[in-house]
Amino acid sequence: MKKTLQAIFGALLISAGALAQPTLTAAGYNPVVGDQFTNIASAYMSPGSAGANQNWNLSALTMASTSTTTVVAVSATTYSASFPSCNIAITGNGTSFEYFNASATAYQAYGSGSSSSVDSYSNPEDRLRFPLTYTNNYVDYFSSVYMNGGNTVYRSGSVTITADGYGTLTNPAGTFSNVLRVHNVMTYHDSSNTGGNPSVTVFQRDQYLWYLNGNHTAITNVSSFTITPPTGSPIMNQGAGYLSNATTGIASVAANSAAISLYPNPASGSINIAVTLEKNQQVEIKLFNSLGSQTGSLINKEGFHGTNEYHIDTQNFAEGIYFAQISVNGILNGTRRFVIQK
Repeated sequence: MKKTLQAIFGALLISAGALAQPTLTAAGYNPVVGDQFTNIASAYMSPGSAGANQNWNLSALTMASTSTTTVVAVSATTYSASFPSCNIAITGNGTSFEYFNASATAYQAYGSGSSSSVDSYSNPEDRLRFPLTYTNNYVDYFSSVYMNGGNTVYRSGSVTITADGYGTLTNPAGTFSNVLRVHNVMTYHDSSNTGGNPSVTVFQRDQYLWYLNGNHTAITNVSSFTITPPTGSPIMNQGAGYLSNATTGIASVAANSAAISLYPNPASGSINIAVTLEKNQQVEIKLFNSLGSQTGSLINKEGFHGTNEYHIDTQNFAEGIYFAQISVNGILNGTRRFVIQK
């Protein structure tokens, strides 16, 4: 049967749409030591529809509070011995940490550590599997046994991940194309026995997350979280949030790319950072210690076409591992690790 021009044109449109589907990759998502995220918490909004070529308008999200989290080396944290399989930790205050293993195939949560408890998963939670694209879905199971307030707690649960849409997202930080939305539904049970009285607390989270390659965390989220205690009624909390320092993706990073070198390494009294630019651009350099705390050294000035060299005094730095975070025109361009020895 001869195809009509309309049928052929329709097929071409479907093919073009398929090619436009974004794929979240490990290289585009996995956090690295030195990353720092500024998150804006907001009141709840409807997450909108699932499907292809969506336009999600969340520009009405408001600012309720701001928080900053930093990616640090596991070896520099208080509870590193309990998380031998992890390669990064994330902290908001330098005293409590979440632990992860970021690999080419999955981003896995292994638990958390704080002064009140250390919860190390014997079976980790696959937060994301790579590559991930529209309509991909999976179910992952996780479990742990940990101490909390002198009581043994047995945790078991599952997470269902569905990449349920892609398209363009608008939030108060800007408009972003080629965004992949992931629907994350997690349920887990914490069982304990206190004074011979067994109890089970049920936790349920229904969350929508928008991801864009080049940003090492979700750029927007809408969440409902319900806790059902052993006695009494369920308690629900709803909220949303967005990343205030999100970039428009890998293409933007490439457009602002720079060659970066740091020397000497190891260093004692000073370091030099050379940034080679293709045109005049704003260069910002921040230094962090191994716990993710900014040391106070900050350079923010215009860099000119060619090689720009920045000299930073480190005489007052204690011995240890540090990270230099280099941004060009407000977009994180690279992180360099260096050691201070005296």
